[in-house]
Amino acid sequence: MAPAQEANTPPEWSDEALIAAEDARVKEERRRSASWRERIEREFRAIMAMKRIPFTTDEPMSGPAPYSWADLKKPLLRKCPFELKDIRWLKHLGGGMDGYCWKVAFGDQGPFVVKMFWDHEPEENMNPWSAQRECQNAAVLQMIEASLGDLGDGDGQTSSIRVFTEPINGDEAIENLYAFSQEARKKPRIQVDPEITHTLDSMIKTRKCFGWMKLSGAYFAARRGVRPPSLRIGKYRRGPTETGLEYFAIVYEYIEPQQGDDDPKCVDLEGIQASMDFLWTVGFEFSDTRILDNWKGGVLIDLSDIVFPLGCGTSSRHDRGCAKSLQKAGKIFGNPY
Repeated sequence: MAPAQEANTPPEWSDEALIAAEDARVKEERRRSASWRERIEREFRAIMAMKRIPFTTDEPMSGPAPYSWADLKKPLLRKCPFELKDIRWLKHLGGGMDGYCWKVAFGDQGPFVVKMFWDHEPEENMNPWSAQRECQNAAVLQMIEASLGDLGDGDGQTSSIRVFTEPINGDEAIENLYAFSQEARKKPRIQVDPEITHTLDSMIKTRKCFGWMKLSGAYFAARRGVRPPSLRIGKYRRGPTETGLEYFAIVYEYIEPQQGDDDPKCVDLEGIQASMDFLWTVGFEFSDTRILDNWKGGVLIDLSDIVFPLGCGTSSRHDRGCAKSLQKAGKIFGNPY
């Protein structure tokens, strides 16, 4: 008499059943893999479409920026009014993954900072295009400043701007950005609720932007003394410029270094956090903000650290910045400090 099968012992499978089970497993893996690839391809196409959205206008920068909702949701940075022929290159300031900076003057005006972006066109990848992101951010900040500057001017507009105090997701971040538009100034959409909303009536200190310009590789080839060097940043290499290409650049105010800027123990983290909180509240997200060197005197000097709520690289979480998490940048080989 055959011994009884012990409890909990699985029955033996026939060869046919094992083959069928393996076939089913392989088909399921292929289905999941195809679904994953389709999702990634959809995301890639969406990101590339966003990276091709125009972000500059040939309108010269003069006076406050217009801030209709059409302007805010598709921001275009105005062109720098200074002429390249008047530029005086004063000093190399160094660079990083996004671009390279110089201290300059235009004629007898200045000093300024010119930041040139390495990528002359959007790369075929999932990463944002730094030139686009920074131009969009600068344009949006100018529009927010213009909207706040018009408070109390009458013309049927509100005398304050109401926003969600803690925008917990991308939808509320967009609503907060909309609150600065001309349309919302006349007909606000955010309802009064002291527990979850508050009003804004002033702007934080931001780095003044003087618009965009183009720099060519041929220009630098003829001026070796100001040509940006090749940089090695970890395993990556950036630069130098190529003769046949043109590169986007932004002109900013030059912020003088302050005592203690290079010492993490002396940095005003409370001031940085206050700036972070304002930027986050009005709609910006901190995508990958880790470098303390990108802040001077509580002012964010690298606008690639943030992304406006309709820009490429936002998340549904609407990430908030944390000043205490900032660290000094690592060594960048090739920077002429």
